[in-house]
Amino acid sequence: MPSRNTVTTEIAKLIATRYPKGPESGDEVDACIAMWMDDLDDLSDADLAAACRAYRRSPDPADRWFPTPGRIMALSPIGRALAVLGSDDDSARAFAHFAARMRALAFRPSRTIPACNLDPADPYRNDAMHSALEAYGGASAWGMRNIDDPFRVRESETKWRAAYKAAREAQRHDRGAVDATAKGITGRAQVAFGPVGEAK
Repeated sequence: MPSRNTVTTEIAKLIATRYPKGPESGDEVDACIAMWMDDLDDLSDADLAAACRAYRRSPDPADRWFPTPGRIMALSPIGRALAVLGSDDDSARAFAHFAARMRALAFRPSRTIPACNLDPADPYRNDAMHSALEAYGGASAWGMRNIDDPFRVRESETKWRAAYKAAREAQRHDRGAVDATAKGITGRAQVAFGPVGEAK
């Protein structure tokens, strides 16, 4: 949960930026602080500060008004993780990794042997990949699919991705999965751009 001091500071910065439709009176500011404390209680001080900074730096024309707590949440690592879990982009990346990993493991993946996991780095993503494989019929069924028929290849990918997405959507309710995904997003952003929201 963010501290009241951090919430107050970030709201003050946004007010100083003079976004339209922001709180104006002292009572409105107090109500805004109370609302943010309640609605953004999943965020840490650092998460809240980073999300508010990202909002102030946003080039999106929609981000020209005083932000709602929901918009700030969406820009936070947790909000971005929730958007990733079950998304088409996530399932597309996962399928590409899955296909390469299956070949590397000679089509013998294992949940119980760490070296043979489909994603050794993220247990939640690994679990979703294994769930998708099981929904398809297991490693044997995957290895025996008809790869000479483009229609069957697309059909198998579609079936796998649908099962993977369903598993990831269920993980939106698991704080461990959300945190692991947020950590992965933050790590990728730091490698590519330096600290989140700050270009190198």
